[in-house]
Amino acid sequence: MGKLSGKVALVTGGASGIGRAIVGALAAEGADIGIVDRNAAGARRTARVPWIPIAIISAIVIMALFAPLLAPYSPIDQTLRDKLLPPAWLAGGSDKYFLGTDAFGRDILSRLIYGARVSLMVAVLALTAGGGVGLAIGIVAGYLGGAVDGVLMRLVDAAFTFRNYIYIWNSEETQRAIVNTVIVSGGGALVGVVLGIACSYFTVRLRPTGYRVLDALVMLPFGVPGIVLGLGLLWAYAYLPLPLYGTLTLIVLAYVTRFLPYATETSGARFVQLDRSLEEAAWTAGASRISGVWRILMPLSLPSLQSSYFLLFMAFFREISATILIFTASTSVLSVSIWSSFEQANWGLASALSILAMILMVAMMSLLLWVMPGARRR
Repeated sequence: MGKLSGKVALVTGGASGIGRAIVGALAAEGADIGIVDRNAAGARRTARVPWIPIAIISAIVIMALFAPLLAPYSPIDQTLRDKLLPPAWLAGGSDKYFLGTDAFGRDILSRLIYGARVSLMVAVLALTAGGGVGLAIGIVAGYLGGAVDGVLMRLVDAAFTFRNYIYIWNSEETQRAIVNTVIVSGGGALVGVVLGIACSYFTVRLRPTGYRVLDALVMLPFGVPGIVLGLGLLWAYAYLPLPLYGTLTLIVLAYVTRFLPYATETSGARFVQLDRSLEEAAWTAGASRISGVWRILMPLSLPSLQSSYFLLFMAFFREISATILIFTASTSVLSVSIWSSFEQANWGLASALSILAMILMVAMMSLLLWVMPGARRR
């Protein structure tokens, strides 16, 4: 006989490891054991059938399957004299149309019933295709593992990635933005380099009275935020009689105004390094001032001019703060498209456009180096 013979012990949680140890020790002492498993009792109490969601889903499935029998009207029949009627329980409603009609006089209730059929069909097809194909790929990848698993997972990831590039290829809006970006960046950078050469030659070589004023005016827009510059150009050219608003010319003007110091400082630094005696020798030999600049100063300054074009092209390509207030649907650029994709939480498309922007910048820079291969060696 044990010490606890005739005693009754009530143990909770007997299904656990500790509970089983306690039960064994008490039984060895001769106690009568009673076990209550609270977890099992709680599970039995909470195991309820979700009748409400089942009823809703069943109603939608039945409505989709028997839409021709349940719908009072055809979803495409139009009755213009009954257009925009309110629901039947509101003033002006009609008993013929329980939920009212749309702008073409079509019964809204009938369209909802038939719309459930379309939604159900799309859901079934998506589950069949995604579940069937995805399940097959998952089984093969999980069973074989190793390199096969890695390859299949990369292919699945690539399917989602390439979808964004296919959209870019088929989207006229995105293609227009790419073309506008290349035009604005390539042509605008060329305009900026030419103006930078003129301003630098004026302030470094000629130095007439008041040349510092021009230097200050060129540098001033660089300290102005791009959004403020864009707002100023918007107000200026929206009211002036010049037809610049809504054109790429206005965007080029904004870019050149803001980033002109890139060209003036780069070319000006090169002009300072070249002695004036080179041009004076050309003038003594009978060359005009323009000819001396073109045949002497420009070839020697070619590396700096190429660097100026690089800097302006990249700055124009990625600029958005000065663009966001002056672009239109026909003058949108790539930076605006990327920003719009981020605003719409379309991260995949924004990433694809960013990759495309980098590829285009590298391609344009490589093309420039191929056209002027000797500039880097001067």
